[in-house]
Amino acid sequence: MKKITLLLTMLFTAFIYQAQGQMLFDFETNTTSGGFGSWGSAAFTQIANPDASGINTSANVGEFSHDGTGGFVGIESDGSFDNINFNTTPTIKLKVWVDEPVAFICKLQNNPDWGQNTELTYQISQAETSQWIELSFNFSNVTATNFNRIVLYFDGANSIPSGAGHKYYFDDIEKSSVLLSPTCTDGIQNGDETDIDCGGTTCNPCPQKLTNFNFNFDTDTPLQAAESATFNDDAINTVTDGINSSANVGEITGINASWWSQLRYQFDDGIDLSTLDRGFSVKVKGPRALAVTIKIEGSEEHAEIANYTTAGVWQTLTFDFSAYSSTSNTKIGMFFGIQEDATAFPDANDNVFQIDDYVFGAFASLGVEDLKIEGLSVYPNPTTNSWNVSTNNVRIDSINVFNILGKRVISLKPNTMSATIDATNLTTGIYITKIRTELGTETKKLMKH
Repeated sequence: MKKITLLLTMLFTAFIYQAQGQMLFDFETNTTSGGFGSWGSAAFTQIANPDASGINTSANVGEFSHDGTGGFVGIESDGSFDNINFNTTPTIKLKVWVDEPVAFICKLQNNPDWGQNTELTYQISQAETSQWIELSFNFSNVTATNFNRIVLYFDGANSIPSGAGHKYYFDDIEKSSVLLSPTCTDGIQNGDETDIDCGGTTCNPCPQKLTNFNFNFDTDTPLQAAESATFNDDAINTVTDGINSSANVGEITGINASWWSQLRYQFDDGIDLSTLDRGFSVKVKGPRALAVTIKIEGSEEHAEIANYTTAGVWQTLTFDFSAYSSTSNTKIGMFFGIQEDATAFPDANDNVFQIDDYVFGAFASLGVEDLKIEGLSVYPNPTTNSWNVSTNNVRIDSINVFNILGKRVISLKPNTMSATIDATNLTTGIYITKIRTELGTETKKLMKH
């Protein structure tokens, strides 16, 4: 009788184990305290729980850290665990603690073939910081049978991560049999949601994405310096003649303190480049000529460059982002002499620049002169099938076609001296094309029969 009871107990325990899943890492026993390897500037340490409260009172947790010097850094479980059977345990759950809003990525992959992988992302909000929260990732759509490693990113997938000085902890990583129902807080775009965790018939309306701003530095701005630079958005204009007589301007100091020193605007709800032809304009004054770069970063990176040419004089620079249509990037960075070594200009006075009238909006409205590019030809016009674009030995950087409502319908980046615009999928009507070359941008009206 005792043997039968013992056998039933073991079977019941096995059933419960299969039903509930398996704890992979909780850092409390030898079995569940495996290490994590790292790459880039990331690092892993098993430490005592620094906040044993709320939903996580366990003694030990894992710590993720990185110094902010580069992006795409993460940690991966050492060795391998059993291949995940997504039919029985489709969900990965874990607890995390962060002190800033970050995009947390949970990736599953094969060891040793790391090229076979799948990942899901959850954007941790400000309200979820400085406390233990539990995240659940539904991998039920995965058909692979050889995933046996877990990879974690805390903000490290961004090309300009924050990292240095911030705290990221994790604990209780487990495979679960619980198949999660779609929710408005699961970090996944479900059903008829129009974005991740918003819109559609079940979730709240999506937050407003960033489509424009205009900072004149007469009031406080959300701009911040990063990567060892400093910024004052209430500085005194040192040159009030020329094109800028404003009393107050922005001033960034230490532009070459690191390769990636920058002026940053963080907008977590997304930067919208999909409507009209987006671009930037900014007045710049500094002690030396250099290239100014604006990058829009997050899920993918876009970058445009303009040259500041005359030291000590205010100059208006424009940056044309009309070739891009992303909506989910979250950072705008302005770099002065990007990737410049600090030793190249050791005098601190050479590394102080002022800016004013920093504008993001429709590129055509930024006061950009529409050039006439010598030798530029678009034919036939009108057309029924396609337009041919050619120049006189000038490289075409981008071609964007807009309908009469201002919606971009075609975007090309030929990087050649000729190109073809396919009009077969366009309806009959009038269109506007902006053709950008190394000499400037020209606008032309097109007709489709």
